[in-house]
Amino acid sequence: MALLSTKGVYGLAAILQIAKASEVAPISIKEIAERTGVSKNYLEQILNTLRNEKLVCSIKGKNGGYHLARDASEITFGEIFTALEKDLRMTSIQMSDPGLRAFFEK
Repeated sequence: MALLSTKGVYGLAAILQIAKASEVAPISIKEIAERTGVSKNYLEQILNTLRNEKLVCSIKGKNGGYHLARDASEITFGEIFTALEKDLRMTSIQMSDPGLRAFFEK
């Protein structure tokens, strides 16, 4: 059972970089790797999954790269983690803090 792995966290970081760059032009995997500190090989795996789940699109060629498949406001945290974690489940731990309990209940 995965809760939050590096794959999910790195996927979120990649999506954030792509969202920032999508306002101007597609961003290369090399640029994403430099900005996030994640290896290109690992990013390729993550971005392939995100592309298969239709969260990002890629363009080949000199001016190619990655861009969001739809507006950033339409992509949720849950979609990103569900796409990357496949076995994402919430823990059954009882929350005594009412603020945390409300967050996890939603």
